[in-house]
Amino acid sequence: IGGGLPALQRWALFAGITAVSLIGALMLIWTTPLADIAPLVQRVAHLARRVRLPVTGWASTVSLGLRLLPLLQSECATVVRTATQRACASPTASQAWRDRRQQAVHAITLCCCCALRRAAEMAEAITARGGLGIVADSGHRPGRRDLLAFAAVVSILAFGCLIG
Repeated sequence: IGGGLPALQRWALFAGITAVSLIGALMLIWTTPLADIAPLVQRVAHLARRVRLPVTGWASTVSLGLRLLPLLQSECATVVRTATQRACASPTASQAWRDRRQQAVHAITLCCCCALRRAAEMAEAITARGGLGIVADSGHRPGRRDLLAFAAVVSILAFGCLIG
């Protein structure tokens, strides 16, 4: 705020872009099955490769991460349940707060260890198979609804650019 009105305008622009990005990501996650996002990433990467952008590694990383997300979520839920079962029976108020904090730190540490172990196992499996190859390939093509949604988004963005 110390920069006056220009700084406030920049902050508002940044906050607006962040909000639009998060809302767009939420809409994508809400309306698209998780199994269809990895082929979408690969298709966008294929289009970017035509323009000679080096996105192959990023697309493969995102696709693998999305495929492993349900596995990581279930393992973390198991770790959190195990950590909460270790709580003492009837602690005092200050002891309960310290115990909960310690349990949270312990659960986060265990989740990170599980994620690292899974990442190492995945890297070994990829190496044993000879590299990444095709991470996700789907015969799905965009349909009319996708085209209409894309046209709506582009028109809203164009309208926003004309106003701003």
